[in-house]
Amino acid sequence: MRLPRKKSGFLLIEHLIALVIISISLVAFMGLSTAFLKIKDRLNVPDDIKWHVAVQQMNFNYAGFRLTSFNGYDPYTAHFENMTSEKIEVITLVSSWKDGGKIYKGAGGSGGHQPFLYGIRSLSIKRNGSRLLISTTLNQGSTFRLNFAPKNRAIYVKVKEAKEKKNEKP
Repeated sequence: MRLPRKKSGFLLIEHLIALVIISISLVAFMGLSTAFLKIKDRLNVPDDIKWHVAVQQMNFNYAGFRLTSFNGYDPYTAHFENMTSEKIEVITLVSSWKDGGKIYKGAGGSGGHQPFLYGIRSLSIKRNGSRLLISTTLNQGSTFRLNFAPKNRAIYVKVKEAKEKKNEKP
């Protein structure tokens, strides 16, 4: 027994419906893969752990600087305040290309390294993906120098100098 042959009009409709189903499936798959990539970027756990450890190490190692807050609900912004007088020397961070960018504490004048936090009243560091935004408030008349870059990455520094109000008594 032979099945009756379909007419060409029905074959065309079946092919169009199959093409529409395949294209909708392809668009849905591309949308899901994009959504999964966005979720993966938000859940970049090793980088988040490195950021948290780095902030805690800075809080522990910078003598005289205190971590005041993570700026409310933003865990990627750390704010430090200088609790020292001007006469106390600030700990230096040293990064050398010979050690593969390893960061360690060193003396301020040895090997041409400058103090990382010298003349700074407060420091805010915000992590934005793989970049860092560092905002500082300087002590009056101080200059800010940054001689620190881990490995081959650049750190962009935005500095605004705040003018102190003079207390004038009548």
